[in-house]
Amino acid sequence: MGTVTSVGSGNYETGSTWDSGARAGNADDVVIASGHNVTLAQDEQANSLTIESGGTLTITGATRKIRVDSENGSGFAVDIDGAIVESGGGKLRLDIETPAATKLDLMGSSGNVHDLVINHASCVATMYSDVSLSGDLTITAGQLTTGDGGYGYSNLTVTGDASVTGTLTGNTSSVSLGSLTIAGGGTYSATSGTTTITSENGTKCFDNQSGGTFTHNNGSLKFASSIGDTTFDNAGADDFYNLTCETNGDCKYLNAITVLNNLTINHSNANFAANTDASGAITVHGITRLVLGIAFATSDDNANADHYGFIQVEGGTFRISDTSSATKTCDGIRNIGGTIDG
Repeated sequence: MGTVTSVGSGNYETGSTWDSGARAGNADDVVIASGHNVTLAQDEQANSLTIESGGTLTITGATRKIRVDSENGSGFAVDIDGAIVESGGGKLRLDIETPAATKLDLMGSSGNVHDLVINHASCVATMYSDVSLSGDLTITAGQLTTGDGGYGYSNLTVTGDASVTGTLTGNTSSVSLGSLTIAGGGTYSATSGTTTITSENGTKCFDNQSGGTFTHNNGSLKFASSIGDTTFDNAGADDFYNLTCETNGDCKYLNAITVLNNLTINHSNANFAANTDASGAITVHGITRLVLGIAFATSDDNANADHYGFIQVEGGTFRISDTSSATKTCDGIRNIGGTIDG
């Protein structure tokens, strides 16, 4: 076990690429030095991975995995200051299996990690940079936290799906996820700022499964306009603080929803309502604010005794199902530019 540093450009699996004269292995703190381009053409393991400023890791052919089992002497499992280059369909997946608290710096000079996996029950990985993943985030076990590691809280952007069976902690960071699935036993301790969901996994943009935990921390959850028709599921039965729907299409909830502060609907094509098989009511304690779109236009919520808080209609159409057999209530209503139909 020791530090193995590149002595020139070459393939990762080739001994002549490294100062040890042997292929870098799972017990080595691997360093790609400035001026060197190391090519990754198969899965590898390392004790830690460092790409120095001016160094390059090129991934070729397919998604290639580097499994990191520990950390270097500075406490970093991964420290990327150089470049990541994708070639011929190559993409970088990092599996962090450090069995302790560790640091991640994934913001290099160019390029992105594609997939990040946290997979050890004792791992607490703290982001020491903004993290932007062009693929998926999977927390199978352990924890990923956005900071504060002494550098301030870092922002997290995941283009693909975020799947949490361990713990994701957002602190005060900006968090943007393609979709979010909180599996049974998993926890998302949300940012006190805004968590933005930009896509969906299958048909759901947000899926808090039974036994999952969503902790709102007085933050906002927003479904963005990049999403078309979608559903969101709160089988974990956790409260939201602020909830914003800006979807470019139907946004249907599948379970009871409680919004402790404000619900906002704001897209001309948005239709926020219960799904056909929704099993519970929506309860808003603050303001239901309709800026654009349609709110609650569905004939399938007959059994839901919804409470909308104070309703403020600024645009769009607020419509209560005319076939509902349940009483809908509110604390007051003001129309300053839209339509109330029901």
